[in-house]
This record gives sequence, structure tokens and C-alpha cells, in this order.
Amino acid sequence: MARTESPAFNNLVVIRRTVVATVQRAFEAWTDPASIALWGAPGASVITRAEVDLRVGGRFVQHMRAANGFERRVSGSYITIDAPHKLVYTWRWEIPPEENESQVTVEFLAVGDNTEIIVTHALLTDDLSRQNHGNGWSGCLDKYVALLQQADTLSNP
Repeated sequence: MARTESPAFNNLVVIRRTVVATVQRAFEAWTDPASIALWGAPGASVITRAEVDLRVGGRFVQHMRAANGFERRVSGSYITIDAPHKLVYTWRWEIPPEENESQVTVEFLAVGDNTEIIVTHALLTDDLSRQNHGNGWSGCLDKYVALLQQADTLSNP
């Protein structure tokens, strides 16, 4: 079930999803470059390269290509790593249109045999940025949920 909240007064987007996976598996799918390449871009867009240096102060970079060929790159630095429960990192679009640095918090909460993922993207600049990031995260999480569902189906035929 998808729930999206965008409180305008907080300059943030909050999206929650429940996935068929343990907290450990959900965290790994969020931080593994090969997995990110499968879910890290919304809709028909794809990740052409993902890099992860998973340590406080370490950086991540994701190169995205839209269906129309338009390319963008997003990067950031890890602020908090509480594996497998929580990640906090900066987020900045490097290839135009550039935006100010914002912050993403991802929480992984056990719900029985499943995991609730809570993505909070804060410090967004305006309503358009909130709307775009909300739509983007929703599209990415559709792929993320499907990836983990497929992995569960393959391991439990």
C-alpha cells in the first residue's frame, strides 16, 4: 500500500511502502549498486551507473537516463548509517537542472515478516520540487517493491 504525504509547510515529502522482505534484505536492496540499478529511477527511466561508498562521509552517485535520452546525475554523502534500520544522506542533482542540496532519510521497520520503508525527503525548495520528488520516489518505490516481491517469489516457489 502506498501513502504519500507532502506537508507544504515542512518542505518535505514522506512516502511509506511495505515490502515482502526482511529488514536486512530491504536495506541491502537499498544500498547495493546492482539492486539500485534495477529500481533507482522512476518509470521508463533507467540507472546507467550506480556507485555506493556506504560509510559515514562516503558518497553515492546515480546516473539516470530518461526514455527520451535525457541524462541526469544525483549524488550525496551519507550522514547516518544505522544498518539495517536507518540511512540519512544528502541529495543533490549535479546535471541540470541543478537544485539545492536536500536530505533523504530512509527507515526500515520490521512488520511481521515484512518491512515498512519510510522515505522522508526534506529541505526541498518549493512546491514543484516537492511534487517532482514525490512522483519520482513513488515511481522508484514501485520498482523497489516489485524487485523485492520478485526476489521473494524466486526464493519461495
